[in-house]
Amino acid sequence: MTRRSALGVGCLIMAIACGLPACAPFAPIGTWIKDRRCAGNAVTTTDSVQRDVKQNTSSAAARYGWKLIAHDEFEGPCLSTAWKVYDSPDAYGIAIRRPQAVSLADGQLKITSRRNVTGGLAWRGDRLYGRWEVRARSERGRGYSQVLLLWPKSQNWPQDGEIDFSEVAESDRKEDAFSVHYGAGNDQVRTMISGDFTQWHDYAVEWEPDHVTVYVDGEPVFTTVNAAAIPRTPMHLCIQQDVGPLPGGLPPPDASTPAAVTMHVAWVRAYA
Repeated sequence: MTRRSALGVGCLIMAIACGLPACAPFAPIGTWIKDRRCAGNAVTTTDSVQRDVKQNTSSAAARYGWKLIAHDEFEGPCLSTAWKVYDSPDAYGIAIRRPQAVSLADGQLKITSRRNVTGGLAWRGDRLYGRWEVRARSERGRGYSQVLLLWPKSQNWPQDGEIDFSEVAESDRKEDAFSVHYGAGNDQVRTMISGDFTQWHDYAVEWEPDHVTVYVDGEPVFTTVNAAAIPRTPMHLCIQQDVGPLPGGLPPPDASTPAAVTMHVAWVRAYA
């Protein structure tokens, strides 16, 4: 299945969500939930996060000794200004991404989709190469997909690439897909694994000049060393829950779909 015909049309969707000229602007940080404005979260200290990283045996960062440079543990009453929240339609006019779909509760970031209304957000701070790790899980529900990805600062897609390090589209959450997009023709390198993705997992991506590797719970599950496929311009992290139908992969919600389906994120961390 090609990336474009798969659930991964996220590249087109991200053109809307991440600010290409055709899209509506990001919701201003501080206005995403009325009367809950703040400059940032009261987050766990970097020292305590570093200790957690070292002790977390399911973390790629712990296994490979990555150096922590930024993090969000989603502990405060409102979202940090490090994030931009989507406030726009998707590329197909199927779903609306609203700030109200994004919330903080129980020490988690939550993206809750209700029929064609969903949400997503982008982490400020583009980088050329690096490592990111996200602890997340996805509730069951036909028509929705958890997506974690790196998107180019240039917004020049597909030429400047896209790295998807989690796409959980199946209704039962038993498969996860990983892909890299590149070139004017949207060429792709792609693979899938099986598992129970309703459970918590640590998803990591390592992007270097000579390779892209994706890890799940510290284990490498996807690697490409194709020089043509590796992005060469700065990128940033995006987190979203997509809504179907999308061409070739994600079906629409139906009568079996719960009234609300939530994607849960425990923390986000970036490494040198």
